[in-house]
Amino acid sequence: MLFSKGLGQSLIVTGLIRYSNLTFASIGQLFYIWACAHSYGIIDKEGEKPGPWRFYFPKLLLLVAYGVARGVMMTALKIQPSKLPLVTLAAAIANFRALKYWPAYIMVRVLIFSLLEVVFFVCVVRRIWLTSNRLRQVGYLKHRSRQLGVSWLFLSL
Repeated sequence: MLFSKGLGQSLIVTGLIRYSNLTFASIGQLFYIWACAHSYGIIDKEGEKPGPWRFYFPKLLLLVAYGVARGVMMTALKIQPSKLPLVTLAAAIANFRALKYWPAYIMVRVLIFSLLEVVFFVCVVRRIWLTSNRLRQVGYLKHRSRQLGVSWLFLSL
């Protein structure tokens, strides 16, 4: 009896470690895209470069909130969010439509989590759009590496 309880707990811990690795990898990729989009738009003018806290803090704050929300959904609420961003709500709707069962308490939690994903995605896309507009105002040859970087960011989303 004691062995089976310990085995069950170790399987839960193993699942949490595996899932948290995927979560941190996807968060890291999105942070990289967001930070690159922001840094490509900073043209070397006096007083324009933000300090490290002003540059990183808003991004890290939203990323930590996103990571905590994913962890809470998985551990405390027993809801498995999708590993792909912006898919959790669509998967929940498809699953509950097939079951013909719509538990409101789960759908509200999934909807709140999906709104956080949309806010995060809008922040990243907005930053890419602002950066591309900024780069259109400067000479292409002088800032060619930044222009190519922003083009790659558009293709990666």
